[in-house]
Amino acid sequence: PTLEPTPEPTPYILVHEGGVPARECGEYVKFERVEDEDACARKSREQGWPAFAFQEDWQNWQYSKGDGGVCYGVHLYVTQQYFDEYRLDQSDPTPACGNKQGDTCDKECEWGANRNYNTYVNNPASMG
Repeated sequence: PTLEPTPEPTPYILVHEGGVPARECGEYVKFERVEDEDACARKSREQGWPAFAFQEDWQNWQYSKGDGGVCYGVHLYVTQQYFDEYRLDQSDPTPACGNKQGDTCDKECEWGANRNYNTYVNNPASMG
């Protein structure tokens, strides 16, 4: 029998289009411009940020499609259980809590509308 290679874990997933978590959910840090979502994910993992928000610059009048984008590291509390459940069932768009652990978030921890940004969470297994 031929052994199948073990698939790589999904490094990140999109959890919200057109918005970012409210500041009450966690901290943010702006990184330098990056090429794409994959580069933003790598940068956030390297810096220890469990989530990230990415804006493609073509949405900004100064840039054209393919010029890269703006990347923020976002500190959300993301457990492996949250990641695995959300990856399979994306019907609940509630953000993971910020620096808090447990099953509940502060009332203020919700999605803020921003049509230019999409928010992703890194797979905790890929954080190293």
